[in-house]
Amino acid sequence: KPVRTFDAVWAMDLLEQIPLNQATIYQSTFQSTAAIIIVKIPQSYVEQVWVDSMAQVGFPYSDALTSQLRQWAQEEEEEGHDWLASSLVVLLNPMVASLAEHSHLFMEHGCYGGRILAKDRKASTDPAFRRRECGVGKYPGAQHESSLPEEFRPIPLTAEMDHEWLNFMETQIGGLSLPHEQIHQRHARIQQHATYVSRLQFGKDPYPVPVEPFHGFWDIIWSRARNKSLVPDIMIRIQNHNFSDLPPVSTLLFPSYKAGVQTAEHKHLGKNGVEESTFLNAITDDKDFSDENLVWVADPGWGWSWNTWCQNLANAVRTTIVLRYEAKVNTRWPIFIVDFSDGAGRQRCLDVESLVGIDLVSYSARSITRNRGWLPLEEWVQFGYKVTKPEDYSYLKNVPRSVQGEKHYHHTPLPVRTDTVSEFRSVLNSNHKIGLPHPIEKLRR
Repeated sequence: KPVRTFDAVWAMDLLEQIPLNQATIYQSTFQSTAAIIIVKIPQSYVEQVWVDSMAQVGFPYSDALTSQLRQWAQEEEEEGHDWLASSLVVLLNPMVASLAEHSHLFMEHGCYGGRILAKDRKASTDPAFRRRECGVGKYPGAQHESSLPEEFRPIPLTAEMDHEWLNFMETQIGGLSLPHEQIHQRHARIQQHATYVSRLQFGKDPYPVPVEPFHGFWDIIWSRARNKSLVPDIMIRIQNHNFSDLPPVSTLLFPSYKAGVQTAEHKHLGKNGVEESTFLNAITDDKDFSDENLVWVADPGWGWSWNTWCQNLANAVRTTIVLRYEAKVNTRWPIFIVDFSDGAGRQRCLDVESLVGIDLVSYSARSITRNRGWLPLEEWVQFGYKVTKPEDYSYLKNVPRSVQGEKHYHHTPLPVRTDTVSEFRSVLNSNHKIGLPHPIEKLRR
């Protein structure tokens, strides 16, 4: 028995380079695997002759598996895999396949799931009944059936697995690298994007969509956004109100981290909301991923319209996701969208939710939102009333009816700048000889 065995080996563009009389060069490797998938046999031999020679040394040919793989290759003909349909060969190694650690191979669900009528079969050789998963469903006696253990089920393949394999081949093997011209063009587009971002005027110029690192990248990101195991620890602690021994949370303010202070709200959030907080740590470098508990606080009160603001935030998130992915950092992080505007309008940045996950995007809005205004006769403010129910919200037009009411909107407190409070205290003391605790509402206006 070999020291280490494998489920399968994939031999591509190798065997045709080695004469049959020297087949022992690779046969010793085949002895450690249960299944051998050959992409191309030696062209100088008749396929049956070569197959027989391999069976002679303990690697029998599998007609069923060869036919299955060739059929799949034929079905993917539009992707350029049609040549595999005539060249794939599958051999088995019974000595290894019979070992307990490889008993999960060639498993499938085996409970009766009903007949398949002749008219519904694609070919005469197709089975006449359906197989179904044992132990599930409303079939009679299903509760007494033995379900296939998880370790015996096929591994679900994802686009991320494909990328990791290609990345391994490019970095470790070197045989699947992109042509130099394609690499050059991609680097040029990345540099062009970075140059544009460094020069764009936040709030005026549109934030560009970043260059896709590879085909299918965003499919991977959208899949990750639904992966509960990738929820950052900081979000779990926030949801559970567990803040014991929590160091100051790194906080990036969008868009003021790039545009600077443009409104009083930016000043409130930056100076009084983050900088003076003992619980938060303001950062301005969107490429700093040293703190895994980083959060974004996004303020839509300046720059672009509401709808385009969401799109620009989404593109900024996309750019950061690419950077985080390349830095091997979790591509999910909490984003809090804080709306200070008056009114009952409610927004949803659905693109942002799809990128980092609906569970990691939180919203807040002003509570005093209905019937708030100025009363000329009384010369005072009509405060209106709180909107607390989704049916009282007035959603913006870009929010589909199907998603309205899904998200809870936290209350947005109106921050008061500490320097304003200090100045106000000074005025009350010097002009009225009172302090902040006094009933200042009785002062003449």
